[in-house]
Amino acid sequence: MPPPRRRGRKVLAVFLVFIGLWVLLGMVGDLRRVWVSEENRAAYSTFDILIRDGYIVDGTGRPGYVADIGIRGDRIAEIGDLSLREGEVTINASGLVVAPGFINPHSHSDRTILQSPHAESALRQGVTTEIIGTDGKSPLSVSEHLNRVAAVRPAVNYAMLIGQGTVRAAVMGSGPGRASEAQLERMEELVRKAMEEGAVGLSSGLEYVPGKYTTTEELVRLVRVLTPYQAVYSTHIRNERVRILAAVDEALSIAREAQVPLNISHIKVARTPSWPAREDVLVDLTHQVIARIQAARRQGQEVYADFYPYGAPWFLIERGLSEMYGRYPSRIIYILRCADRSAEGKSLTQLAAERGVSVAKVVQELRAHGEPVQVYVKTLSEQSMAEFLKQDFTLVGTDAPAVSSDPGYSLEERLHPRAFGTYPKIIRKYVREENLLTLEEAIHKMTLGAAQLYQLKGRGMIATGYYADLTIFNPAVVREKTTYHDPARYPEGIEYVLVNGQVAVSGGELQKVRDSGGKVTTVRNGRVLLRGRF
Repeated sequence: MPPPRRRGRKVLAVFLVFIGLWVLLGMVGDLRRVWVSEENRAAYSTFDILIRDGYIVDGTGRPGYVADIGIRGDRIAEIGDLSLREGEVTINASGLVVAPGFINPHSHSDRTILQSPHAESALRQGVTTEIIGTDGKSPLSVSEHLNRVAAVRPAVNYAMLIGQGTVRAAVMGSGPGRASEAQLERMEELVRKAMEEGAVGLSSGLEYVPGKYTTTEELVRLVRVLTPYQAVYSTHIRNERVRILAAVDEALSIAREAQVPLNISHIKVARTPSWPAREDVLVDLTHQVIARIQAARRQGQEVYADFYPYGAPWFLIERGLSEMYGRYPSRIIYILRCADRSAEGKSLTQLAAERGVSVAKVVQELRAHGEPVQVYVKTLSEQSMAEFLKQDFTLVGTDAPAVSSDPGYSLEERLHPRAFGTYPKIIRKYVREENLLTLEEAIHKMTLGAAQLYQLKGRGMIATGYYADLTIFNPAVVREKTTYHDPARYPEGIEYVLVNGQVAVSGGELQKVRDSGGKVTTVRNGRVLLRGRF
């Protein structure tokens, strides 16, 4: 046993070592706190919103992965394992997909946004950005219209094309006629002014008045105005039916001469009363259109086409049976509303087969009830639509205005289900049920593809520094509930939608807040997006 003095020295030494370590650790802690507070404060502070354990499909087309997302202000601040961090608001996204907010490259919300800035049918299916001014029709003054939209605080981001038909009508009216040199120069001035005021491109509607009177040469002159801006030429081509190949060739040549990106609006091959083409004819023409576009892309031309997944176009819903019967094949005429409720949603051919009678007899029976019989006509081929959708150049758009099912808001006279169900239907039908697309491919078509085409910087992708426009949905549940018979129905499975860092949809419903005056309203955090100034 050591002497007492030696034992005392050892005890003292151990005590002094302990005190030294305690002081040293304290100094390290003080240094760490100084370092955190002064050099890296942001990395250790809480987030405004923290999304935990979501399956992130980032918009690029790359495979998804599970991670957390931290949001500060209107931007994504961090992505990764943030399990030790906190948020002012926390969203548990376990089992849910977190995707960029959907970007609608073909919207007609300029018709409704001022009366219904809630944009509910768009927002509740995951859309966070709408591009308007399509099909050659737009407000003439870009700055005036966008200022009015900004003043009503839209719920979604909002960008605009200038319409060629609008420009032509302003200069030379809506009638036919070849533009003079002076008129061409005036139209060029108007397009240039629109671009300087923030338009993202020029659209044409070549089956409509006055676009149908426009020559190819006139279009080339106007589209060339876009060249220094590298803005998009988006066109409703001259023909989407039997003469579609010539129409596609014209669009490709115009964009090629101007050296600007091309978007073909609502790409389709459709039947007409004078051309009730068989399924195989429609599919063959579809393949020829695809071949032309892919050939142009291989040669370096930037070509896209937007698409909606419904077989009946807007102008062929809510039509009278007497008007459509005999003009279109009976197999594509479907009963929308009639006194015989068992007939609704079925084609004339299907009803005839079920009842063991002729189509003519079915029509006679339906008319016998005395009430008007409304129908819709599916002029598009399901196989043709699938062929277009799986191409790498197609984007997803609604070709509809954003509206609300609330009768207090402005509604279109004739509602199409695509206004409420386009994006959920793509995921439900073409990803989950038919495996035509992977989820990553579908999300790319809904997000980054359109953002890149229209140069929407900082949007369309989940990445650090990007705007926090996000759609969070249940991939096993998401589906459209809208139908031709009952179009104003919101989808299921879209759980959250964030616009510029604020939760606009929660639990599938519009998020309600109180404004400065105490009035309950919805979150409207969208912004007007100006080309080159996003």
